[in-house]
Amino acid sequence: MTEPILQKSIAAKLDVPVGDVQITGFDVAAGAAKGENFLCVLKATTVTAKVKGSDEERSFDLMIKCAPMNEFRTKFLKEV
Repeated sequence: MTEPILQKSIAAKLDVPVGDVQITGFDVAAGAAKGENFLCVLKATTVTAKVKGSDEERSFDLMIKCAPMNEFRTKFLKEV
């Protein structure tokens, strides 16, 4: 998970240009209990950002769904 991905997500949510969003920080935690979601990885993410035109720092809670880093799971997803 990278700042540009989070920046694009927040910009889309607010319907503003990507360049208008400045990420000031983020925290990532597990988004599902161990043993759940065998075909993907869920991450609960809290992002703090400033949007152009406002001095206020805002907080956003996002659930990020990532493709598995396991070759067998990736193969299964591509075949289904």
